[in-house]
Amino acid sequence: MRAQEKKLTFRAQVDETIPNTLYGDDINLTHIVMNLGSNAVKYTQTGTITLTVTWEPDPEGEDGALYIRMEDTGIGIRQEDLPYIFQSYGRLDRKANRHIEGTGLGLPICQQLTQLMHGQLGVESTYGQGSTFWVRIPQKVVDPTPCGPYRDGEQRENNRNYNSFTAPEAVVLVVDDQPLNLKVCQGLLGPYEMEVYTARSGQEALRQMTQVWPDLVLMDHMMPGMDGVEATARIREMGRKDPYFAVVPIVALTANAMKGVREEFLQKGFNDFLPKPIELDKLDNVLRAWIPEDKQKPPPPPWGTWWPSPSPRTSSACRGSTWPGACPTAAQGRSTARPSSSSGSRSPAACGGSGRPRRPSSGRTTSSRSTA
Repeated sequence: MRAQEKKLTFRAQVDETIPNTLYGDDINLTHIVMNLGSNAVKYTQTGTITLTVTWEPDPEGEDGALYIRMEDTGIGIRQEDLPYIFQSYGRLDRKANRHIEGTGLGLPICQQLTQLMHGQLGVESTYGQGSTFWVRIPQKVVDPTPCGPYRDGEQRENNRNYNSFTAPEAVVLVVDDQPLNLKVCQGLLGPYEMEVYTARSGQEALRQMTQVWPDLVLMDHMMPGMDGVEATARIREMGRKDPYFAVVPIVALTANAMKGVREEFLQKGFNDFLPKPIELDKLDNVLRAWIPEDKQKPPPPPWGTWWPSPSPRTSSACRGSTWPGACPTAAQGRSTARPSSSSGSRSPAACGGSGRPRRPSSGRTTSSRSTA
């Protein structure tokens, strides 16, 4: 996005021989690539930024390493400054770069993450012509089948219709202390047509719970002050007075996607978790699992989709339906009850038999939607 704003050309070159499935820390690897890309955009005023990803097989085994290069045509780095480029708070050539925003922590963080993954990080630069940052990260091979050609255009086309349902009557509360993260979540939830409210702290989330009565809460794990774990514990304590708070689904948003983390969150009162950065298919699976089924509707068909006219056997109530499954007659016999589980599924008593957790008799208080 920032590259587009500066009218820079961005190119991605991905080796077709990279194994189809690798075992490694994809979250930290994403952080490194994003930091290097942000740095390249920051110090490049005109020209091109090129991301190259190749595979280096281990000659002595079945595994190997991802080799990633971020090349820019920016201002470059003086040779005498290169030994200090990865120091914390280092802003080299301050006079020339005084107009550039930043804390000087991006590259040191990249170096620390690289070391944690037993990799190497380096830089090559010519002052006045540009820089190339490279990172080599060891990976275990799960599926050695070559991944094939990179098709970002096809991927963008597929992502347009990633949501498997819409839920115009559902209410979701997103809790995160970072305004940018809230905007990202609002954008990801947009195709579902749900009513989305936001809160920027655990304390604000507690207030919103009794105002908007959400069907689902997406709760950031790490927040200053009252974090997501404490806020969830407080909500569950409120369930002593109203069963709704004991069973409302709460999904943790976390950058910690290590093995066993789901069980940890379940023990702390969450119903599920979503790893950051949020992947569209995983978001869809979580929403489909926890949004009440009686509020889920089939998504409208893409523009230009043609459906055959209803057959003579179709009831009059179904005529005019524009997608499969819209016919209530065809849906008869389909169970919408969610199987019970120890992780906090709703019970009919708590939900009032409607699929929606019971609210206090005062009803839902109107609340303006936050767009932060």
